[in-house]
Amino acid sequence: MLQITQTDNGQLTGVLSVVEANKDSQIETVQRPFTGALDNGQITLSFKELLGTNTLSGKARANTIDLQFVDSTAGVHTWAFALGSAEEFGKYSTAIRAQVDSAKVNATLAQIVQICERTINQAEAWLATSQGRASRISNIYDRYKEIESGMRTLIDKERQTRNPVTRSQISVAITQGGVTGTQTDVQVDQVWDNVVDSGAALLRELSQSCGPTEAELRARNAAPDSIADFKVACENLAREKTRFEPEFRRVAEVRNSLKIFQAEAEKRRQALDNLGTRLQ
Repeated sequence: MLQITQTDNGQLTGVLSVVEANKDSQIETVQRPFTGALDNGQITLSFKELLGTNTLSGKARANTIDLQFVDSTAGVHTWAFALGSAEEFGKYSTAIRAQVDSAKVNATLAQIVQICERTINQAEAWLATSQGRASRISNIYDRYKEIESGMRTLIDKERQTRNPVTRSQISVAITQGGVTGTQTDVQVDQVWDNVVDSGAALLRELSQSCGPTEAELRARNAAPDSIADFKVACENLAREKTRFEPEFRRVAEVRNSLKIFQAEAEKRRQALDNLGTRLQ
């Protein structure tokens, strides 16, 4: 908006006010005082600082003013002004701000939709992986039992052996069985702690509030398509939580039972290792 006052000799004073949205959907405002001159339809305005230039020039007609300027990259631009009122400029500014707000809301909704879709895909992948591991949990128990059984067999062998050197070697083998059990603990913990921790993180994401209400989005001029996509994404997220949560709880219980078993198995291995050392 150009607010211009003209003296009898054609000299001009006034203020240039600009409200616009930049490429990042941010409001930019400019308000600069100027002086100038009008002569036979040719208008020149002088500023202390404006868009890298100090002067705008162009043509003035009855109801319009066209001003040209050259930017820092040598590009030529034209500003066209039409006769209006401060009230109209206020409405224009309000519309620009509403447009920017709408663009921000739509971008945020698009981001939420992407996050929902990504979370759902991750939850589905977790379910497929964890269910497969849970189906093989008996193999883990069998491995611990195999290690303990081997240590017991060595204990019986040590008891029946008279040669002290041989008994010493058997005792070392028993200790190695305990080491193997500890290594198995580390491997199992790495896998199952990751399964449970990642599942817990996904459940938290699935449980989060999806965002503002539809009425709030309409009030902020969100596009109907953006609102519709957002609603579908939120409904899908809620549906995925209903599917995910009971399976996660089941897997967490499996892990807790396995932890208890591991602790008891470690005590038994330590007792066998101590017995093998005494028999030596």
